[in-house]
Amino acid sequence: MSEPILAPIIKADEPCFSLDSRIPQPEETQPLLKHKNISKTCINPETCTDNIEIKSIKKSIEEKTDEEKIQDLLNWKKWELSEKVEIRRGNYGLGVFAKEDLEKGETLFFAPPEQTIMITMAIEALESVITDVDDVNEPLDCADTLSLFILFELRKGDESELWPYLATMQKEYTTPLDYWPMELHDFLTPAAFDFLYLATADYVDSYKKLQKILEKYNVEEEEFHRAYSIVTTRYYYNDAPENHPDWFISGLGEGDCGALGPIFDLWNHEVKPNCDWEVGEGGAMKMTTDESIAAGQELFISYGVDENVRMAQTYGFTFSDVSKVEENIYLYKDEIVDACVARLGKAREECEEIASNALKQTGDEGGHIDFNCGIESFVLETVFDHDNPEDDDENAKTARLYRGALFLIYRRREHLGNLLEEIEGANWDEQFLYHKEMATNIARAEQVVVEKCMKQMENFALGFERNA
Repeated sequence: MSEPILAPIIKADEPCFSLDSRIPQPEETQPLLKHKNISKTCINPETCTDNIEIKSIKKSIEEKTDEEKIQDLLNWKKWELSEKVEIRRGNYGLGVFAKEDLEKGETLFFAPPEQTIMITMAIEALESVITDVDDVNEPLDCADTLSLFILFELRKGDESELWPYLATMQKEYTTPLDYWPMELHDFLTPAAFDFLYLATADYVDSYKKLQKILEKYNVEEEEFHRAYSIVTTRYYYNDAPENHPDWFISGLGEGDCGALGPIFDLWNHEVKPNCDWEVGEGGAMKMTTDESIAAGQELFISYGVDENVRMAQTYGFTFSDVSKVEENIYLYKDEIVDACVARLGKAREECEEIASNALKQTGDEGGHIDFNCGIESFVLETVFDHDNPEDDDENAKTARLYRGALFLIYRRREHLGNLLEEIEGANWDEQFLYHKEMATNIARAEQVVVEKCMKQMENFALGFERNA
């Protein structure tokens, strides 16, 4: 499982996001993401004229049920999908379930490279759209390229070769953090707001790279955002192409790119899954059971994230059962400085200087206390190890560090308690009730770790103090 991404420290003067655009505004007089009256322009300039409208999706297609869409998907290609499983709706939306008892190590699904949506497919399809490196503002990465490709395929409707797959996509996204409206930001934990900033910055970066192309084809921001989200919520890592056009980013290698996997992406996420998956030679996908599974149970894989805050960032969901997640307690410069002043008795200016110098060495990351109460913060360790008395032994130094961490934990417990009261007491519009649930789950997951580490670190600190 991949290591958690450390959230950056967000300064008080970082730009906020407007409710309409959710992104920082550039220096130009016009907003970056202009909402236009879309003209449904034909996608391929070599085969269409500006006056031809894209064929709209047939009403019969729109009226198809989930079951009919899944059947179309299953009929689309000769999938190697075990007869012992079925795709249906469950507690987490569409998912894959065991029809029969399954043994550990059974192969449930295999897709050769040609049955996945590879970056090479996207690049080839876009060569008639991006004809010059100047058509994009910066070289595109794999997610940018796949997003543009999916956008154009969606515009083709049922004439797209990928339509049996694309027809299963949700019509809109509202819950990944880059969609959260500004009025809900105050209900997020500091870490959640940081991850919202990261998610929004990534999206804005992708849009800005593609802005010339999107304006050329009259693509509204919401239309691109949906295509982008289809990719980012289903993207799995794969190798970069050996050969590519000049408008594609260079220097990528093994595992540096990604692809989309029809059928594969119907497996839902659990931190402790009952299935495993692997990418084989050339990008082939294979799914196997990781344990014995009884008939009727849903089959899960891990998306590589084990924190509610990171699930919200990319996928737009959280677990209400916080025993299923392993949250981190992210740390911030200002609170570390407060701990330095309160616990070490130093002047604030001195604490600020020590913390700032340490931050420069870590790329502006304050670090975190992990789910098992381990301190993973170079800044905190540096501040509490700085200018210690020479006669201090290791026990005294370690006890001092734990006391500094406890100062932060007690502060965080108070903040999370107040935040949960605010979330519960607010008057939530019906359209944001799921956001309320997500905000609660994020705060509760961190609160559980705070309570656990508070008790554990008190015992640790006392133990080291006795032995000092």
